[in-house]
Amino acid sequence: MIPHPTVLQSGGPVYNTRAPAASLPARIGLALLTLVVIIPAKISIGKVGAAPGQFIVPLLALTFLFRTVVGQTEFGLAARFGLHVVLVFCYVLGVALLEGGNDLTIALQLVFAIAVLLADLQLVALYRKVYGREYLGKLLRTVFYLGASNAVIAIGTLLSSGFSDALHKVIAISDDATEHLSEGYRATGLFFSGASTLSMFYAFIFLIGVVHYADSERRISQGRSLATAVTLCAILGGLIVSGRTGLVVLMLCLAIYVALYGRLEGAGRYARTNALKIGMWILMFALAAAASLVSNDSFVAIASWAFELYINILSGGGARSNSTDALQQMYFLPGSLHEIFFGTGNFGRAESLPYIESDVGYVLFIFGAGILGMLICFSIFLHVYRLSRVRAAGPKVSFLLKMAVLMVFIGNFKDVYFFSQNGLTQIILLLVSVTCTADRGKADHGR
Repeated sequence: MIPHPTVLQSGGPVYNTRAPAASLPARIGLALLTLVVIIPAKISIGKVGAAPGQFIVPLLALTFLFRTVVGQTEFGLAARFGLHVVLVFCYVLGVALLEGGNDLTIALQLVFAIAVLLADLQLVALYRKVYGREYLGKLLRTVFYLGASNAVIAIGTLLSSGFSDALHKVIAISDDATEHLSEGYRATGLFFSGASTLSMFYAFIFLIGVVHYADSERRISQGRSLATAVTLCAILGGLIVSGRTGLVVLMLCLAIYVALYGRLEGAGRYARTNALKIGMWILMFALAAAASLVSNDSFVAIASWAFELYINILSGGGARSNSTDALQQMYFLPGSLHEIFFGTGNFGRAESLPYIESDVGYVLFIFGAGILGMLICFSIFLHVYRLSRVRAAGPKVSFLLKMAVLMVFIGNFKDVYFFSQNGLTQIILLLVSVTCTADRGKADHGR
């Protein structure tokens, strides 16, 4: 619960932003809750798997709803965003029922989004209760280090078969993830599954680290920039061993950061300077790693696969890779204008319906709900972009939400990026919750 608001004559509530020093159990508890919400790990129990998030997310969501009913919290912006998601759910469900109700893929993802949004609103409230006005910085740091920890675990499973066997006796992974791991070039860490979608998660975690640690009103010390660079290198390693899409999108987002972030209102004056300092450390580590591992066959194989696109460009082979060649065969449309505009009700992954030979998000959305349904579904992310313009949450959250929307729209040219349990979804909704509950002029903007 957050501190009870004092209502002033001028209108909205003003919360007491002072909080006592957070106790160690409270900090550990919040970190574990954040882990469960963001990373949908599945615990192996004999032949049965259980995801802690299946219990924790509904519990947090119900707690937030209870607090709302008894008047201990404001709903405001979150109510409007939640209503938008509910209306899209009603439309998608209607389309599914009209087509026989055999494919509820997107409808179920929207149910997941509503549950995670409510859980994230409660999680943000707990951070505010424990950390007071410093809650945003603590939240961003927690997410950053949880992502880095998963990257280290993923890399560890590739480097050590013993560690991998021990971990996956406790943490379940999908058959595809098991096959990729056995081939020695992809690993999911604590995630049940993930490839290019997981690489996008790491790309966003990397961006959180850069934005949070570089943004400052003063130059960061060499020690802090070194520690940040080491953690970012771990995340970059996790990205490389998960997929290649995130690497391309991350480079675009970092270019936008260097070009634009320092100009945002409220951004630290040394944001770009500090980012370049951290970047130099990362470059040095990358060169050192490449020089020391260049004779390692496994490293060469992973690096060649991860950087295939760039190697082909530099060698004169053009901007192409095995993935881009395969993608060219995945762009096609339904057979009639009616199906193109209104869909077939088949998103291509239901066992009872024909499989659609495409991974492209936009293609599957057109088959499932048509161009009209696709526009209605993705209007949710335009709402997210609108929320990114709320000044109270500060420039960091604003910039991160804008980049998240960009990642979603780019990512759907390769895979489906909507509201699946891919990690990126959970972080987007967490930042939406921060924006929806931000106090005007009361947050520290994460510094």
